[in-house]
Amino acid sequence: SNMVGGDISWSDELLNEPVKSALIPLWNTYRYLAMYATRHEWSPANAEYARGNVLDRWLESYMNSVTKEYSAAIEAYDLPRSAKLVAPTIDNISTWWIRRSRDRFAQGDPEALQTLYAALVQFSKTFAPQMPFLMEEIYQNLVVGVGLEGAKESVHLEDYPQAGEINEELLDQMERVRQVCSLGLNIRDENRMKLRQPLAVAYVDGIEDTELIELVKDELNVKGVEKMPDKLSKSVVVNEDGEYRVGLELELSDELVREGLYRDLARVIQNARKQAGLEVGELVALNLTVDSDELLTVVNEFEKRLSEDVSASSVAVKKGEVGGESARVGEFNVEVSF
Repeated sequence: SNMVGGDISWSDELLNEPVKSALIPLWNTYRYLAMYATRHEWSPANAEYARGNVLDRWLESYMNSVTKEYSAAIEAYDLPRSAKLVAPTIDNISTWWIRRSRDRFAQGDPEALQTLYAALVQFSKTFAPQMPFLMEEIYQNLVVGVGLEGAKESVHLEDYPQAGEINEELLDQMERVRQVCSLGLNIRDENRMKLRQPLAVAYVDGIEDTELIELVKDELNVKGVEKMPDKLSKSVVVNEDGEYRVGLELELSDELVREGLYRDLARVIQNARKQAGLEVGELVALNLTVDSDELLTVVNEFEKRLSEDVSASSVAVKKGEVGGESARVGEFNVEVSF
């Protein structure tokens, strides 16, 4: 409810909204960790954060700030303020940290697994007062179920977590990265430049840390990030909001066009793998029929990378008539078989 003593019109729709926006995404985040921990045969030795990656250091500081703010709200009996922290916290873990860490999970990076584990354990302890049953389920599975040393029988027997160190500068810098990336993605949308198409450069100000620059490059799919110059070419589109500003070079070289086609092709093959019921990482012989010299050139140029990206033991490609099971790659067609 609104928890401030006012009248409220009740409905199932009102109940379903927090379920869709918070509880289901949270459970999916837990399942994501469980899936990759099982796949890579990983188990935690403790509930500490890994600190080797800037994303992991950011998540630790962010979760500590959440614990601090939530605790202060609860102590002040400010229930609306405390409850409003739940959905944004889940969103930051799942749609930012996990999304930017997917490659690490696919590779079985133990630091990524450890950091998500630590965040979910801290989450369960932090929000247990207002989400007692779901937090107990997650705690039982993640802490009691793995026999973690020092585990209590229940999350509700744990001491309330004390917020650790908070790197305010890193939190501010990551916020700048996310705002800049959001503006850049808007430029792509407005100019119908799909995200799989690499661009030459993004121009930004105020981001100098090498690891954070890499995040911008990956999120916006650009080859380089440079400081905003005094004068921009006509092919650069700028978007700004208050103190945040980004410019994207939208002119495409032939090389960038070919890489864009490659990424489209890799996506088509990955979809075909799923439809064929293949396991992630399962090696298969890949056969491609393409209807254009352009796609034939792309496959030959990126053959080694393609083998790695789509788990192919071999790649055979020919130009010819494409059948009914074909898929579009840019303006061209490809037929995929295994």
